[in-house]
Amino acid sequence: MSETRRLLSPDRLRPWMDAAIEVATLGGARALQWWHKRATLTVEQKGKNDWVSEADRDVERTVVAELRRRFPGAAFLGEEGAKEQAGPGQLLWVIDPIDGTTNFLRGMPLFAVSVAAVVDGEPVVGVIRLPLQAETFAAARGVPTTVNGAPVSPSKVSHLDEAVVALGSNRKSEPGPVSASYARLIEQGVEVRRLGSACAATCFVACGRVDGYLEQHLSPWDVAAGLVIVEEAGVRANDYASGTWLSSGGPWVCAPPQLFEGVRQAAGF
Repeated sequence: MSETRRLLSPDRLRPWMDAAIEVATLGGARALQWWHKRATLTVEQKGKNDWVSEADRDVERTVVAELRRRFPGAAFLGEEGAKEQAGPGQLLWVIDPIDGTTNFLRGMPLFAVSVAAVVDGEPVVGVIRLPLQAETFAAARGVPTTVNGAPVSPSKVSHLDEAVVALGSNRKSEPGPVSASYARLIEQGVEVRRLGSACAATCFVACGRVDGYLEQHLSPWDVAAGLVIVEEAGVRANDYASGTWLSSGGPWVCAPPQLFEGVRQAAGF
């Protein structure tokens, strides 16, 4: 057990998780308001097929303001602007205001609001809200994962030729390795899905809707909350939260223990 986990007991983390649930729900409600008038949004392109809208920025401001009111000494790292450094032992909130912006803008009904608490580089609380599904996935270290308060469990599938695996890519992905991962999966009989939201795909592994998820590169706000959610659900993940992950991100693989090595080998990293 790390020193951070030893000092941050479940009793201490539960209030942080409860606050994150409240704030993610507020952020999700704000995102839904924009969803219903998305045709009016001002949209900017950050990179190849990488978009940001005024909805993303507004939801992030809402989430940061609500968390700052509750945790005035915290630092913040968000996809759309919040970039504060956290000192030793300081609480850092890592936020993805709308994960799956392309889905959101095109009217595809799968996107998420993600809120994670990180201390000394270790994610300790994770909450992901799926606004259109009215589902909130939540966990903290030592606090099992729930969706809307009900326990979840991952898939019991034991063979890849029975599995459904989510495969993602983004502007930081190299086409060759992504294509190779896809080929290795389908060669083993895997049904492959591309969901368009890293946070949703990770939650779906936690509750058994898919049997694994892999992506060549994800940013910290894509993974911080989901890492806690899958691990506290009994899912195995790669060593994502290490080194410079908060500044540079990295590859992400998660699957139930009985499938993890097969999915990781298919991923190629």
